[in-house]
Amino acid sequence: MTKHSIIPLMLLLAFSTTACESHGQKLQKKDKRQIEKAAYGYLDATGNYRFKDAYKYATKETRERTLKFIEKNIMTKADTASLMRETPAVITITGITLTSDTTASVMFHKSTPVSERNNIIELVKRDKEWKVNMVLDNNQPDVLKKDKNTVIDTNSIRNKVFEVKTGAPPPPKKRQ
Repeated sequence: MTKHSIIPLMLLLAFSTTACESHGQKLQKKDKRQIEKAAYGYLDATGNYRFKDAYKYATKETRERTLKFIEKNIMTKADTASLMRETPAVITITGITLTSDTTASVMFHKSTPVSERNNIIELVKRDKEWKVNMVLDNNQPDVLKKDKNTVIDTNSIRNKVFEVKTGAPPPPKKRQ
């Protein structure tokens, strides 16, 4: 190869590498926008007790086993006036981590008139759409599965609703 034939080859290689990186960055930005939209929509809806609005941002499993469970078993027992003191909930997305091509973690800050907290939710990509994936485990009704390795104790949710409704701490849960 001559000196003149190597230069165009090097330019072609440099351009193709830059183009690949640019395409990957665009996909990542597009995914992050979709993830942020889904996470924010879900968190804003659930944080302000509009569970039906959260359905479109949730996986089928999350809708069926988490949102409907909360609506039927927790919200029906809650004192609505007391819960409304916790609104409006203001959600701020503080970070997004793509953990794979089809999974992501979203860090957020939730601020209400009575409390503030930071937390994380998990999303999955299904049929080219990002959805929140937080599923109650039917075998362990006090456990909310974030993924196969992480769980949340839902007793705290039940206890909060009881305290809001009655003004007293909940009685100890009976063992079966």
